[in-house]
Amino acid sequence: MFRNILKMFIMIIATFIKDSEEVYVYKERSIEYGNIENNNFDGYIRIYEESILVNEVIYDSGGHDFLKYLAIVSDKEFVMVCDVFSDSKDYALPIYQKTMLIKYNINGELLTEKSIDYQPKIYHNHNNCLILRFNEEIEYYDSDLELIDDISVNNVHIGEFHYQYQGEAYINGKMVEEINIKYPGIYKIKLVDGDYSYSFSVIVEPDVLIEGDMVSGFYLGTVKIFSYGELYLNNEVYKIGDSIYNVGNYHLLVLGDNEYRYEKTFTIIPDISVRQEGVLDVFINNTDFYNPVQFYSNAISILLNDEYYGSEYICETGNYKITFLGINDYRLDLHFRILPSIQGVEDAGVYQDITFNVFGNARLNGELISGNYKVTDPGQYKLELLFNGEVYNSIEFKVISGKSDNEVEEDSYLSYLKYIFLFFGLLGGVIILRKK
Repeated sequence: MFRNILKMFIMIIATFIKDSEEVYVYKERSIEYGNIENNNFDGYIRIYEESILVNEVIYDSGGHDFLKYLAIVSDKEFVMVCDVFSDSKDYALPIYQKTMLIKYNINGELLTEKSIDYQPKIYHNHNNCLILRFNEEIEYYDSDLELIDDISVNNVHIGEFHYQYQGEAYINGKMVEEINIKYPGIYKIKLVDGDYSYSFSVIVEPDVLIEGDMVSGFYLGTVKIFSYGELYLNNEVYKIGDSIYNVGNYHLLVLGDNEYRYEKTFTIIPDISVRQEGVLDVFINNTDFYNPVQFYSNAISILLNDEYYGSEYICETGNYKITFLGINDYRLDLHFRILPSIQGVEDAGVYQDITFNVFGNARLNGELISGNYKVTDPGQYKLELLFNGEVYNSIEFKVISGKSDNEVEEDSYLSYLKYIFLFFGLLGGVIILRKK
């Protein structure tokens, strides 16, 4: 009879403590919890995926266990608040022993539990924290069931802001079903759960995606922009995803809720290529060339030594500055040199005759020459390449007669004999005249 009376008291307590409840935690999972009567009263947790029961957990501390509150503490974990009672004697009501904080994962596996020595009266849950109230006292527990001083919220969030809570939520004074903000702006948020309220403000910055090839902090080629908010590019409305081709400087403005402004600058640099000897290649600043060159670019315009350049061949040697212009005062100054060169003759070379080519200007034994040049006269030659009017490089070579050494010796011998015969011929003529 005592046992039946005790059960009746416990059932009354259970009725006032908490009825069974279903709490949706995930898109396709829900948790139902409550109390069942075995030898004692125990807590139960039932986990459903859609409408299918995937796990049932019975919590039994050895006393009478009453699950009173479920707090979500992470995407895959939750905490049950359980009041534990023990039997009393002499028909008295069950005696409160402790309150257990029991942490499970979404599969129903017990992770950890913690005992507190007072019985909370009111419970709240937001920012994945558990809040317990007893009279005027309030305690905050984090997701690891550690006691913390207060609940803190980061003021600035990039891309989106999601906030977990139970109760009612208001964003900028308007009630919402969830706090999941993706649109940039400044937001005042208020949570209400019974007589409990919590307010804070956040700034959601846009997660701006500039799609394009980046080189050393600049963009090369076509660029596209993706972001929430109202977008303005160089003070003109920009349609998300439109292609941006022009070389130049850009200013991006994103407007959000409550007069929020986000600004970002970026630059699209020119694609520069150079052709020499029929080969097209990427131009590198401060390159030396030894042949005529031709530049191409997608810049708005090109200047060569501050004069308009139309991608014609550059054939003169010298120091050059090439400038690429874009929108919004974009300017890129690069430099290169075209140096003189010579082909077809080598330093200290010996030739019977020689034809060589001079790119640029040169002096041959003091004579100014350029282009193809042929030397046939025997002699010692000094060839000086000129750059900006001064000697850049010099070589020496020798041109000899086209005949071999044997041929030269034979010609010398025949000349000698010729002179001997001439001498004797003249001598014989003198003698004949005397005889007459």
